[in-house]
Amino acid sequence: MEDLIKGLVNNPEYIPNILPEMVSADESDVDRTFVALMHAMIRKGITPSYQSVRDQLLEWGEDSQHLLAEFDTRMEAPLVRELDYMIHSLRDRYNKRILLHVFNEGMKLVGDREPDAVRLWAETEMKKLANSVSGVKEHKRAVDQALKRFRSVYNGAKQDIHVTGHESIDQYCPFTKRQITVLAAKQKAGKTRFVLNLVRRMLERNDKLHCHWLNFECSEEEMIAMSIAMKTGISTNVVRGRTRMPSDSEFIEIMNAANMIAEDNITWYGKRMGIEPIHTTMGKLGENDIIVLDNLGLVVPTMGMTETQFDNQTAAVMKELRDDTGACIIVLHHFNKAQEHYSRKADFYEPSVNDVRGSARIVDYANQTLMIHRISMFQSLQESFKPDEWETLKKRLQLIVPDGRDGGNVSIKFEHQLECCRFNDLGIANGVSK
Repeated sequence: MEDLIKGLVNNPEYIPNILPEMVSADESDVDRTFVALMHAMIRKGITPSYQSVRDQLLEWGEDSQHLLAEFDTRMEAPLVRELDYMIHSLRDRYNKRILLHVFNEGMKLVGDREPDAVRLWAETEMKKLANSVSGVKEHKRAVDQALKRFRSVYNGAKQDIHVTGHESIDQYCPFTKRQITVLAAKQKAGKTRFVLNLVRRMLERNDKLHCHWLNFECSEEEMIAMSIAMKTGISTNVVRGRTRMPSDSEFIEIMNAANMIAEDNITWYGKRMGIEPIHTTMGKLGENDIIVLDNLGLVVPTMGMTETQFDNQTAAVMKELRDDTGACIIVLHHFNKAQEHYSRKADFYEPSVNDVRGSARIVDYANQTLMIHRISMFQSLQESFKPDEWETLKKRLQLIVPDGRDGGNVSIKFEHQLECCRFNDLGIANGVSK
């Protein structure tokens, strides 16, 4: 165990993968304390390091002297095992302890009690296990939420999917309660319009849902124009009078659509804010809420933090927001420039999760990462297609789902009318979407 703490300090991005209670008190009560301390530091926006952990321990006063000595001992220990292996082994032992307890005790009851009674007993025992862990709110919350989900399934309830009506999305990358989805794309690829289409389709199919849209990139007027365009099929440029003024009949359609939109369950938040204020503002929401962050790059950075520290803070806060609310959270983000490297032309510049801007923590905290790809945005590819093929590609969009259920990437093909925020699901793409 001694090399675990050194491994985590040298690789703080691994800390969210291990909870303090996973460290058995029989193995090391001190190491459990160190892991809990590093979790608390991340929640405060402090990246654990040798010096920052020592500083935190010093703040505890005289009672921390033995911990300082133990910490220094661990930092001197050689790293004899891979960190991934250590965490896997620790988690495996932890899971076995819980399962063995519940299994052994449950077996004693199966013969004498009804199944419902045994199930309720198991739920109670899981809660006791969570409550027995000193200071670990994260685990208790996770257990409580898991039990709620188990009860829902046991009672024959539907999965918590927010149906979009796009069959391929609902099958391969459904949007659900208690979920963070990162959707990344090249700038101007249409990610805001695409997500707005998804959200409005969800709202149409479930009147209990409410969307809270942090529109840091577009104005509220632009978002309303997009919504009207989606309902009417009239281009946003016409709705806003940019390319031409709407005709009399179009104006009537626009007014009728605006009256309907006024009743929609969408709240717009146009003022940019930091990640902690986002949690404060959204933290009282519930599992019937959808939170859209548009986009991550426009979140006000935390003063004094490096980009990596800010990514770590964002990851911790977003996961806490998901767990506290049970909401469906959709985070919009951009690709970095590496996607456009000339060497990737042969693959039609198809993106991967490595193209998502920022550190790996951006996608690590997500339950799923989706990517929008439009081949027609890369003019250097035009020469690879016939003129009619290229014209078709201008109306095509791919939603790439990494590590799909069937193994490998799944690419869902859409025909789009971006100017009207309308998308037609064409099913799974085989090769180039055309």
